[in-house]
Amino acid sequence: MDLDCFNSLDNRLSAAIHHVASLDDKCPHYLSYNVFVMFSSIQSILQHNCLLVINKPVVIGVSGGPDSLCLLDLLWRLEYPVIVAHLNHSLRAEADDEARKVGEEAGRRNLPFVTQKLDIRTHAEDTKVSIEEAARNARYKFLFEQARLFGAQAVGVGHNADDQVETVLMHLLRGTGLAGLEGMHYFALIREFDANIPLVRPLLGTWRKQISTYLVERHLSPTIDESNWDRQYFRNRLRHELLPELESYNPQIRGAIYRMSDLLQADQEIIDMVIVSAWDDCLLEQGRDFISLSASKLQSKMLGVQRHLLRRGIDLLRPGMRDFDYEVIGRGIAVLHASGKPRCDLAMGLYAVVEGDRYI
Repeated sequence: MDLDCFNSLDNRLSAAIHHVASLDDKCPHYLSYNVFVMFSSIQSILQHNCLLVINKPVVIGVSGGPDSLCLLDLLWRLEYPVIVAHLNHSLRAEADDEARKVGEEAGRRNLPFVTQKLDIRTHAEDTKVSIEEAARNARYKFLFEQARLFGAQAVGVGHNADDQVETVLMHLLRGTGLAGLEGMHYFALIREFDANIPLVRPLLGTWRKQISTYLVERHLSPTIDESNWDRQYFRNRLRHELLPELESYNPQIRGAIYRMSDLLQADQEIIDMVIVSAWDDCLLEQGRDFISLSASKLQSKMLGVQRHLLRRGIDLLRPGMRDFDYEVIGRGIAVLHASGKPRCDLAMGLYAVVEGDRYI
């Protein structure tokens, strides 16, 4: 090859590289292989698991951490109409600065940004719940308020596959039934916050390592919350102490737990069909603050079905109630099979009583 031919080829190659570099950064064809695979996977999950449509707004809860920043960037690149929402919990000195950074991330992408500042510590004391519980409730209340305001099709959060494993383990250690071992879902209606707008978790099948790789390759700088290392929180102890110990028994324990939750979610769909049918068979009357079931029909069901029906009734009367356990259900079932007109307290002001053939 002569020098002129070489120079001509070199010039054409340089021009091609410059052309690629100048293309819209949102186009997936020019992403690295790893990011492109993740891009394609999330695109499918958004449509088939989260049931989102491309032309309706989605409110994304963005803390500024790795998971929510990754989710924000992915949905923006996939051209979903995103509203960036950030709740400032006022728990750390850096909280105001983190809120500002989230606003900047939204601004770079020309996305709407909404934020609110709350004193979560005081809120937790006033409501007599843990800081984690108070933060969760306040965050979802804020996000769903914004979703209604913007007419959004869903609220999106950045829970990932590692979060799923930790959640399942937390439920197991505290004592749980099948529903607890299922863990979180890609798509969920949380009636305590909104009966119609779903909460979606597009990253639920994505591991933290994959998210970190995406952020590095996209040159994104998340906020790192130092409290994630504070061992006084149950989830942090589980993450930094229990899971590494379990990995010494089974190096693939995270994948095993994740697969178990996935299998149980499919099994739960079968159970749900049975429970809906049994509920329709037993239900006599349902009011604003009571539910009445046929005691004789309920007694004829298998014990597992009785428990599921009682849980369903409690959930309908107390949406979002998170502190009823095996003992609560046990007391409710004991009343069903007792003689006379027994009554017992369940939880949160609920009680169960049998009157004739009515289990109320």
